[in-house]
Amino acid sequence: FAGKEKVDAEHFAKYLKEEHYDPRLNELLYPSPTSQIAQCLINEMNGSGEQVKQLTKESFLRFLLSEYNIGMHRDHLMLKEENMHKPLSHYFINSSHNTYLRGYQVNSKSSVEMYRYVLLSGCRSIELDCWDGSGGEPIITHGPSQLTRVTPVLFKDVIMAIAETAFVISEFPVILSLENHCSMKQQKKIALYCREIFGNFLLTEPLSNYPVVARELSDLVNYMRAMGKFTSFTDCESKQMSYGIFSMNESRAYELVKENPIEFVNHNKKQITRVYPKGKRVDSSNFWPIKFWNCGCQMTAINMQTPDIPFQMNVAFFEQNGHSGYVPKPSLMRKADAKFNPFEMHTMDLVVPAYLSVTVISAQMLSFACERRPSTYAEVNFYGHFNDLSRFSKRKYRTRIVMDNGINPVYMDFCEESFKFEKVRSIQPGFRHIPLRNAHSHPLGPVSLFVLFLVHDYIDDGSLNLVNTLQNPIEAMKKIMESEEAASAALINPIDTMKQREKMLVALEESEPKSLSTESTIWDLVEEGKEFSSMDHGQNLENNAALLLKMRSTSAESELAKEGSICEDGIKSFNFDKWNVSEKLKERFYLDDMEIRFLREGELASSRKVVKLEKSFKKKYEDILNLVDGSSKKKPISSAMRNVHEDAFIIYAKYEKERTELIISLAEQNRKKLIKRLNMAYKYESKQLTRLNHQKRYAEQWSATRTEGTEELRGKYVKLGVEEQRRLNKSKEKRLKEIDENFELLKHEIEVRMEQRLGKAVSVLHDL
Repeated sequence: FAGKEKVDAEHFAKYLKEEHYDPRLNELLYPSPTSQIAQCLINEMNGSGEQVKQLTKESFLRFLLSEYNIGMHRDHLMLKEENMHKPLSHYFINSSHNTYLRGYQVNSKSSVEMYRYVLLSGCRSIELDCWDGSGGEPIITHGPSQLTRVTPVLFKDVIMAIAETAFVISEFPVILSLENHCSMKQQKKIALYCREIFGNFLLTEPLSNYPVVARELSDLVNYMRAMGKFTSFTDCESKQMSYGIFSMNESRAYELVKENPIEFVNHNKKQITRVYPKGKRVDSSNFWPIKFWNCGCQMTAINMQTPDIPFQMNVAFFEQNGHSGYVPKPSLMRKADAKFNPFEMHTMDLVVPAYLSVTVISAQMLSFACERRPSTYAEVNFYGHFNDLSRFSKRKYRTRIVMDNGINPVYMDFCEESFKFEKVRSIQPGFRHIPLRNAHSHPLGPVSLFVLFLVHDYIDDGSLNLVNTLQNPIEAMKKIMESEEAASAALINPIDTMKQREKMLVALEESEPKSLSTESTIWDLVEEGKEFSSMDHGQNLENNAALLLKMRSTSAESELAKEGSICEDGIKSFNFDKWNVSEKLKERFYLDDMEIRFLREGELASSRKVVKLEKSFKKKYEDILNLVDGSSKKKPISSAMRNVHEDAFIIYAKYEKERTELIISLAEQNRKKLIKRLNMAYKYESKQLTRLNHQKRYAEQWSATRTEGTEELRGKYVKLGVEEQRRLNKSKEKRLKEIDENFELLKHEIEVRMEQRLGKAVSVLHDL
């Protein structure tokens, strides 16, 4: 506020852009705050419901505590449906160990409610240790109960609890890990309970879109099979057991990580690894799950009854992706050709390092979490890479202690790492209130920590100048203009002037967008033996500059050839007056004219699957088809047909319905293919728009002078790019709507035809 009581929307928008906008975001996809957005926030934070033009200090405090100022990017918390169609081995899966236990691994109680609690917390893999119970009823316990002294619960009660809560929080699959110690008789009872209680929830057959490759196992499992003891990576690779899941304790898993880190990561790209706590953890403590996430292990089974730091880390991690229990692994841990070493301390492919600083300012309402006036401090830890874990486990960032203040203790301490279980990739910069939780990760009401996050991509000192030039080409052009003025003042020595021009051109080429490939540069002239010292000293300076300008990017020259002409001195002459923001980058998109052809009913009916169904029915019920088709006059009705005349219509109706559903499913497949083609064309055209935008901005930037407002070029072309992207989005939505309308029309046509055939069958078969 700088001493003022109020600020207007323009100053508030500037503050939001400078302090709260993440510089790592693509500004085209995530526009920075504007005055209009700032004004909307001012109106909403006013509290009285009236339209006001300025932001007061009280309204600003409301904004800091509002839902518009959360510490994490909303996109990272929301479910992304497009990422939910990969193989199971490409996800981290929220998993539980010995789910039934309420306490220690021995001398403890089992509870059905633990399954409800775990599933409602978002867990997608639970464990059931099945043993023979009295009265012929299977039980779940940590057996043998004579040794562990763990109370049992009935298997039937557990299954009912799972059926009630499995898909309340997440609609995605729940993996039941059955540890079977039962007799054959009670195993049959387990199978019976599963079928009766789970009903349609139970996946008893492979999905039609994801068939089981290994048919010999289809009677036992659909997609996953518990394997024996892990032997070697070579053995697994030779057998290609993509359906296998290997379970191992944390000690064995860590041995594999240390001995063969790269092989273990590659193994987890295709096969599923489940890591559970070692046997010595009788107190139900947990290992660090991030150690095994770092090498791609999909399931890190946690003792959900123990609210320690690893448990809290697991809860925070799986809040991603809509709390679905499935988090897509990074591309380095999925792509077959990617190489990733979890112990690598230097650069990694496809990974941009980030800089994060955290200033712990104060806390609020800590008295709600305790009865007395507390003396408190805040502690900041960092968990991530193996090297980070080893360094920061011995070193913690801790603020000073504030005595006897539970309402608003002020710390004002600074550290340059991370903060309480917030993903660094998800953290938003700026002043943020972080709601605190208890050990079970339940919110503590108004208790929060007020911090300042500074986040940006990490850049080493050697590359800082180059990155600044690429990020702010207008500023780079200013420096070039200043160099040009200095060079113009040195006409007494043309050779020195040309050397300065040479440096100027190199800086300009470095500031070009990467989409413009530089096929020839000033160094081509030197390689051909045409040294600058051999130039005619009396030659005009502008002509010398023309020689340099002629050697610009040939690809950019070919792209822009239609917009100007080559002058006699070799300099490209562009008609920049034509390139204003009011015009479009492309008059008409390919999406507008792209041919989208739907298969008609006749084409779908002649497909191999439909023909096969028709032949199968005709072979069995030829007389019914002859009657309905009107061809029974040529052939006498068989005696067998007369015996089934009462069920003839039911048989035919069932066939007709199956045939119609098959044709509609084929139409749906055709629709999905068309949408996929449309999306591919959309992505290509979106990239093409970005390239054209860069080319036009570069060309106008090339000719701009100080009096022509070079500072406005970047904003002007960002606006143009956004408008064109919106126009492309509308074109895509129009074509998608066209596809959906055609599909619904075809579906209606197919169903009408079915009703007509059934109506004809009623009249014909009734006479029979």
